[in-house]
This record gives sequence, structure tokens and C-alpha cells, in this order.
Amino acid sequence: MNNIVTVISLILLLIVSIIHLYGTYKCNRRIRKMTKWLLLPLMMVAYTFAVSHPNYYILAAFFFSWAGDVFLLGRGPQFFVLGGIAFLFSHVCFIAAYCTNIDFKAVPYATIAPLLILFIAIVYMVRGNLKDYVPKMLKIPMVAYLMANATMNTFAIMQMFSKPCAATITVSLGALLFLYSDVLLFGVRFHKSDSVYKRHFLEMFAYILGEFLICYGFMQM
Repeated sequence: MNNIVTVISLILLLIVSIIHLYGTYKCNRRIRKMTKWLLLPLMMVAYTFAVSHPNYYILAAFFFSWAGDVFLLGRGPQFFVLGGIAFLFSHVCFIAAYCTNIDFKAVPYATIAPLLILFIAIVYMVRGNLKDYVPKMLKIPMVAYLMANATMNTFAIMQMFSKPCAATITVSLGALLFLYSDVLLFGVRFHKSDSVYKRHFLEMFAYILGEFLICYGFMQM
């Protein structure tokens, strides 16, 4: 029965994701609003029924991601800030979930340190590209938020090194896509140029796939 629920949830997730991405590509706000709030709940159901002992940090991370999705549907800077706060809690919960699988003695810190430096460089490169567009009051929160996502990625990679397998590799790929989607989100929201990056399609494609890969990876653990 559990497998049936998981399969049905994943099928519905695929359908809803395709509809959402279609609405996003067409810049149809009505379709986006109707579908976006369903994405994370379907992942939560699929994950819960796929494993015998759900990791509650993962469920909490998905819940806060869902809250962030809902807030970002609103218009105005206050909703953007609330969405960022919700996703910040999501990253903290993901880190807690990864820590349950990390043997810190087995982590090759000589490899992790350059990766962390690379993430910091990416964050400051994004800051440099958007410094003329992001409101002054959001510049520091933007860097802090992206650093939280980069930290989440670092712990995902530590989990992969500590417990190398297809599942942890999948989670790490999902985390990287999550970071990529956030970088695109700030570009879509604040950059003034008119390009493909001004559409939410690439951002949402990376976000949905990233969250799903994290979900699927934990389903296999």
C-alpha cells in the first residue's frame, strides 16, 4: 500500500510539475498559483510512504520550502522577505538531516575547504553582478541567504564523502540545483535586463528538480 501511495504521489508530482512549468513558461500567473503550492506536499507524501522511518528534519525542510513557495507567490518585498526566511529555515533543517548521516571523522576536509571557498566566490560573484539592482536593505540579507544555501551544499557534500553511494550523490546534485535556482531567482527578481533569465522557467525547473533529487535521495537511504 505504501508503494502505491508513493507511486501515485510521484505521478501527480510529475503532472503538476509539467503544468506548473508550462504556466511559468507562458508567464501565466494563474496556472503558477494553482500548481506551485502542491509541489512540496506531493514530495512529502511520496517520501513519507516510501521509507519505514521518515527523517523529520527532511519533512521540516520540505514544509519550510513549501511555506517559502507560498510566500513568494505574493507580490511586494514583504512576501519576498518572508519567503527568504522560510527557505532559510529549510536550509537549516536540510543541514540537520545531512548531519544524521555524516561521520565527521571520515570527511576529507582538505577537499571540503576548497569547495567552500568556491561557494563563497560564487555568492560574491552574484552579489557583484546584482549590486546595482538589489535594494540596499536587501544586499546583506541576500548574501547571508545565499551563504546559508552554500553551507547546506557543503554539508550535502560532506554527507556524500562520509557515506558514498548513489543516494548521497543524488542529494548533492539536488542541493547544487537548489543553489542554482536561488541564484536565478535573485536575477529574475532584481536584474533589469530583458533576457531568458527574466522568466521563472529555468529557476523553477532547477528548483523542482533539485528538491526532487534531495527527496529521492533520502527515499533511497
